[in-house]
Amino acid sequence: MNKFFGFLAACSIAFALIGCGTDDDNSNADPMEKEAFTQAIASESCEKIFECCPNGVEGMSSLETCNTFFAPMILDSLNEGIANNMMSFDAASAGQCASEIHDLVASLSCDDLFENSPVEESAACRQAMQGLVAEGGSCEIETDEYSSQSSDDYCAGDLACLDGICTMLVEAGGSCNSDNYGEGCVEGNYCNSEGSCVPNIAPGEPCADGLNDGCEFGCEGEVCHVEENMCQ
Repeated sequence: MNKFFGFLAACSIAFALIGCGTDDDNSNADPMEKEAFTQAIASESCEKIFECCPNGVEGMSSLETCNTFFAPMILDSLNEGIANNMMSFDAASAGQCASEIHDLVASLSCDDLFENSPVEESAACRQAMQGLVAEGGSCEIETDEYSSQSSDDYCAGDLACLDGICTMLVEAGGSCNSDNYGEGCVEGNYCNSEGSCVPNIAPGEPCADGLNDGCEFGCEGEVCHVEENMCQ
């Protein structure tokens, strides 16, 4: 899975919108450079966000604010990845993907927009921006003398960035590192205090003991928190 198109709550909706798609034949689309491509993603993404949330989401109260936030965010992450040989960009695939974006976004329900990671069905969108770092490689970039950033986006295929290293996530029932605050398992599971990947605890149910509470949206008052509405 190309995690550059994965959901990270509202701040990464734009990534996910180009990660889902159809198998429509748009092979005649013109190539598109990074700047135009990221702007196209931002424009379509923000239109959908404000269709679902007329008053916006936290930190984005207007369509203009949304557009000016998303495009630079995606472009900066892509440029950092390319400069550090951690990501690739294919203009031909980007052009084909961009020609599908409107229909891809329109096909998403508002529940899909905020709650689910869309299934990646568009080869062009998967190929437009890809992580290059193999398993065991570093997915951390030093942004300046005092700070660094790490991201799943830089890892190839199904790998995830854990503790700055591209790592294969563990299936349910497999062994994991219980010191990673519940991380390291495939979606829908968490690493419990015994070092096993087990299903997440449902909202409203009691949290597990220790740091690995098993709640997808956090533990509050010893009960798994229910997901909040992203809309304002």
